[in-house]
Amino acid sequence: ARRAAGWARIVGEVRSADGSTARARLVTPEGYTLTARTAIASALRVEAGEVDPGFRTPSRAFGPDYILGFDGCTREDLA
Repeated sequence: ARRAAGWARIVGEVRSADGSTARARLVTPEGYTLTARTAIASALRVEAGEVDPGFRTPSRAFGPDYILGFDGCTREDLA
């Protein structure tokens, strides 16, 4: 029950060569739950032939908004 109610908040920041920055906050379900959901969904898409064989992160394989297709995942761009 505690795990089912859990969540995570991740904040990221990137800086370009010209010094401009972008920040975003990602809220997801608890890590074990999210990992199980994304691993199964990713494996099914690979099995369906949606990506070429070889190593890729999920965002490289399925696009940068892949995570947002899962229940409980939201992203907020920060100023």
